[in-house]
Amino acid sequence: MRLLLSREAKLFDSELFIFKVFVSILTGYVLFHNHSIIGKDMISVLFGIMLSLEPVSVSGFKSGLGQIEASIIGGSISAIIIYFGGINYITVPLAVALTVYFTLIMDFRNLSIIAIFTSIYMTQYVQLNEMNEVSVLLTFRLRMLAVISGVIIAVSYNYIFSKLFYKKLAKKRTIYLFEKLISNFKGFLDKNLKLDLLKTVITDTFIDADLIRNNIIDLEKENKNSKVLKNYNEIVLRLRNINHYLMDIILNDETINGNEIENVIDILKKQVELLENSEKSFKYSENDESDNNNTNKINIAVKIIVNNVKEVTSGSDN
Repeated sequence: MRLLLSREAKLFDSELFIFKVFVSILTGYVLFHNHSIIGKDMISVLFGIMLSLEPVSVSGFKSGLGQIEASIIGGSISAIIIYFGGINYITVPLAVALTVYFTLIMDFRNLSIIAIFTSIYMTQYVQLNEMNEVSVLLTFRLRMLAVISGVIIAVSYNYIFSKLFYKKLAKKRTIYLFEKLISNFKGFLDKNLKLDLLKTVITDTFIDADLIRNNIIDLEKENKNSKVLKNYNEIVLRLRNINHYLMDIILNDETINGNEIENVIDILKKQVELLENSEKSFKYSENDESDNNNTNKINIAVKIIVNNVKEVTSGSDN
């Protein structure tokens, strides 16, 4: 049984994330567990923190804002239904169903779990007023105060950690993507590996590439003049294209010279070595010419790989 984090997890700064979880949850618990109002719903505070923790502060802010918006939607719908119909076997499922309906209208591809949870919360975690009567207003107030408190703590720590510790985020995650591609090409050469399994792995690589690119785009919003981040963005996009060409080769059942694939793997490995040997912590600044030159070289090399793989793919069609 694995007891230590994998290399992939370390490239995603999992150790740092675990530490940030500890500090954030500790802060939330110390600040609010004895609070006269918010202390009644520490679950929402702590979950609010966890769901808004991101490596990039812009991403964390968007996650937190999404939580608040979803809570308002789910809470408002349930509050209206409970106010007029009370809490019974009709109003509880009706509140959840209408919440699902409105969230799907807003985005039919994504069902808002936060909105649904808040809808259920409003019917099952009801607060009583001074007259010992069910109070929709007090219940909604408790939920919103708890969620907002958790989001504020998470957003604060996202900002602090992004400024102090995540200086090599783009570098590490780009290395991760390089190594995923190396593994994918080796899988293509492995005659014992089933193609269906390889297709699944390659599809997962697309998801990883999109996630990493979104992280870099969010970083660029915080460092608008960074040439280094622009280079990383282009590198990740080209690596995604390489993965796409590999998928085309498999789907078209093309016969490719193994030496050509080995050559691609060797070039990819050299770029990983170049990145790993750069010990300097990136500052993502416009004037950081050494970092910019380094990523520029890698960008050019990856562009060459893209062209090589593209030529291999188009050449096999003739």
